Amino acid sequence: MRVRELLALVPRLKEADQEDIVVINPGSSSILLFNVRPGLHQEDIQGLADRPLTEADRDFLRALRVSG
Repeated sequence: MRVRELLALVPRLKEADQEDIVVINPGSSSILLFNVRPGLHQEDIQGLADRPLTEADRDFLRALRVSG
């Protein structure tokens, strides 16, 4: 990934959750943001049924084409 490509992502990164994990794959010139907030985190999967879906959860499931 070239510096100019990384700098082009800065505006999008400013909108991201400050607690997201950033993974950069220079081979494919891609950057991934992982949100690990409670709710869809596997360590707490036992209590998942008790939590309501947020709009972000619904968007995520819609993108995966999963009914929610």
